Amino acid sequence: HSALERMGVQVVEMADPTLECGAGGGYIFEQPELSDEIMEAKKKEVAATGCDTVVSTNFACSLALMRMGFTPIHLADLL
Repeated sequence: HSALERMGVQVVEMADPTLECGAGGGYIFEQPELSDEIMEAKKKEVAATGCDTVVSTNFACSLALMRMGFTPIHLADLL
């Protein structure tokens, strides 16, 4: 995340930044209950950072983050 820091962005990582968002692989449509469980876990991880805005480069994850009440922005939007 040094590129973000060089742009003046304060980076706050989640305790587990590899935690899935719950939207990938069609889960959001094919397994809505499982997707909701995964999204709830991700929502708690993001909320624990104290951030409302999340950098995301994946469209499906961005939609999931919006559904969770966060504001996703793409890395390119910071340029």
